[in-house]
Amino acid sequence: MEESLQSFKMIPASNEAIQTLLKKSMVMIGSEGCPICLEELDANAECYTMPCHHVFHLQCIVTWLQTSHVCPLCRYPLPTLKN
Repeated sequence: MEESLQSFKMIPASNEAIQTLLKKSMVMIGSEGCPICLEELDANAECYTMPCHHVFHLQCIVTWLQTSHVCPLCRYPLPTLKN
């Protein structure tokens, strides 16, 4: 089991996939918190949504997707450089 965990490598999302994320206004998403940093998504925050409709701070989700190509909540996959 340990060997399989050590051989697992995160695959980043492609830059093109990251650039397709949609900007959301706070009026549309309400007053939820960012699931990555756990801070409030306020009216001044740049918020983006994944195709699975989960919403994050822009910098939080970009940083995440530069390491992993899946949504941190539901594991919805974005295209990778290999796709």
